[in-house]
Amino acid sequence: MATARTPSRIRLSPPRKGRHPTALFSSSEEKNSTLPSEIVGSGTASTVTEPSSNTRPNNSSGKLASLAKEWKGHLPPWIRTISIALLGAVLALLLYPKISPPPKPLTTRQVRQIIETHLKERPPDPTLANRAFQSIYRSLVLIRTKPVASETPSSPGKSKSSDKGKPDDTAALGTGFVVDEMGSILTCFHVIAPGGKILITFFDGLEAEGEVIYANPENDLAVLKPSVVPDDVTPAVLAGSGNLRIGDEVVAVGNPFGIASSVSAGVVSGLGRSFYAPRTGQRMMNLIQFDAAVNPGNSGGPLLDRNGEVVGVVSALFNPTEQEVFIGIGFAVPLESAAGAIGIPPW
Repeated sequence: MATARTPSRIRLSPPRKGRHPTALFSSSEEKNSTLPSEIVGSGTASTVTEPSSNTRPNNSSGKLASLAKEWKGHLPPWIRTISIALLGAVLALLLYPKISPPPKPLTTRQVRQIIETHLKERPPDPTLANRAFQSIYRSLVLIRTKPVASETPSSPGKSKSSDKGKPDDTAALGTGFVVDEMGSILTCFHVIAPGGKILITFFDGLEAEGEVIYANPENDLAVLKPSVVPDDVTPAVLAGSGNLRIGDEVVAVGNPFGIASSVSAGVVSGLGRSFYAPRTGQRMMNLIQFDAAVNPGNSGGPLLDRNGEVVGVVSALFNPTEQEVFIGIGFAVPLESAAGAIGIPPW
C-alpha cells in the first residue's frame, strides 16, 4: 500500500532587525542570486545564503598596496629612512621650479650700481712706476766712495759744507744694481773714478766694501764685486734696448742726492744720441735720451721699460749751466754696451 508523501515545507528565516519582512532580497540580490533547484531534507528548513560583504573583485591598487606593505616589512629601518629621504629630495627638485618664481631681470640702473660698487671695493691696479720699482727694489744698491787719506779738518766752530747733497766724507755718490747670483754690481765708471774706499749699501741696510773687477771708461761702465751679499738679494731682469721706440714709457730708479730708492717716470725722447761727458770729456755714442727726472746720485742706476726689465744704465744729464741738476734731458747707456762686462752675450 502506497504511503502518501507529505509535501516538504519551506521555512523562511525571520527577517533581520530593522528590515521589512517582505523585503528579503534587494533588487541587486535578486539579479545575482537564484533559489536552489532542490530542497534537501524533509521537514527541515533550508536557508538561502547571501553574498559575503568581504567578497569583492581584486584591483591593481590593492595589489600594489599589499606588495608595498610586504616590501616595507622586509627592509631594515635605515634603508627605509634613506629611501624616504631620497624620495623627498627628488620631489623637492621636481617641485622647486614650479613653486619658486623665476628671478626678475636686472634693470640698467641696477647693473650700473653693481659695477660702481665693485669698482669702489676693488683696489686700483698698480702703476707702471710701481711695478717697475717692485721688480728692481731688491737688486738696487747705494754706492759711495771715500778718500783714503782724510782731509785737513775744518776750523773749530765751522763745519765743512756738503757738496751737491753728498756727506762730508764722501768723494762720489751713485747707484748700482745686482746683475747675477754672485752679487756682481753694474754701475757707472765716473761713480768710482775718484778712487778710494768703495762702500756699498744694499736694500736691507747691509753694508759691504766693493772691489772694481771691470772698468770701461769709454762707455762709462764699471762692475763691482761686494765683500758680502744678502741672502735674499734678487738680480735684476736684463733686456736689450732693441725694442725701444720713441715715446715708450720708461722708469728711472736711483739715489738722487743720497735719497735712497727714488723713482721717476717718463718716456723715451730719442735714440742713438751722442753726448760729451763734462767730467771726462769723453764722447759717448748711441745713448738713450729720456725725460724721467734724474739728478746727481742717479748715475749707475737702472733705466727700466714698462715690463720692469733693465734696458739701460743712467749715465748723464744735460744742463747748459754749471748746476748739474735735471732740466728735462737725461741719457742712459744701452745695456748692449754692458753685455760683455757682465759676462752675457749681446742682444
